[in-house]
Amino acid sequence: MRWINMHISVVVYISINRYIHIMKTKKHVVLSLNILLIALAILLITSCSSYTYQSNYSFSGVVENSVITNDGV
Repeated sequence: MRWINMHISVVVYISINRYIHIMKTKKHVVLSLNILLIALAILLITSCSSYTYQSNYSFSGVVENSVITNDGV
């Protein structure tokens, strides 16, 4: 009878340890996925909100060539 009780307690101990290991692994996977999703969201927000500066002089035809004359002043 003692052997059966010892066997049952060993089986329960192994089962509990497996469950704890699986839960720790799931927590790590969920944490990793959350970090990845946050990083992707930050990347998406920063890439969509960035813009490039273009001065008014970069467009062709907007500024025409002109000659400035000095009236002797």
